[in-house]
Amino acid sequence: MLRTITCGIEGELLTLGVWGNGDVVGWEQNLLQEVGAECLSWVEARLLPVEQLQCSCQQEPSWIQEATLQHIQRCQEMIRILQCRKLYPKLLHLLVWIAQRFGTSEGESYRLNPALTRQDLSEIIGTTRVTVTRFFHLYEQAKLLRRLKDRSLAIYAEKIKKIGLDY
Repeated sequence: MLRTITCGIEGELLTLGVWGNGDVVGWEQNLLQEVGAECLSWVEARLLPVEQLQCSCQQEPSWIQEATLQHIQRCQEMIRILQCRKLYPKLLHLLVWIAQRFGTSEGESYRLNPALTRQDLSEIIGTTRVTVTRFFHLYEQAKLLRRLKDRSLAIYAEKIKKIGLDY
């Protein structure tokens, strides 16, 4: 996992997106001047030289369109989550989104390896690590997630969706 970040107007860290295997991420896709990238897990990236990208686009124009549409979709998914006003459902929606994108399906749950820390999650949704920890306890009591011995999480996405949290 990789996240793109920038500084907000008040100097706070803002997450622009969370990216994974197969996603195309580059400076050309960002209209902001000051964008950084932070690895949240082990990342292997390939450099696509502009010449190669232009050549690929001319030979296979659908490739760049597909990558661009996927980038827009991921950004819109992130915006939808981050616009949730209440922190409790905001964090739950983020966990479901991350689990479905980056986790491993295991029957009724998704297993999410411990790549994301509570600090990472708090920075993404704009709160404190302590608040995320408090919500984790509440989610565990409600059996919406379970912390496993290897520090990974079991996230019960379907159960979370059924409780119908508003954005």
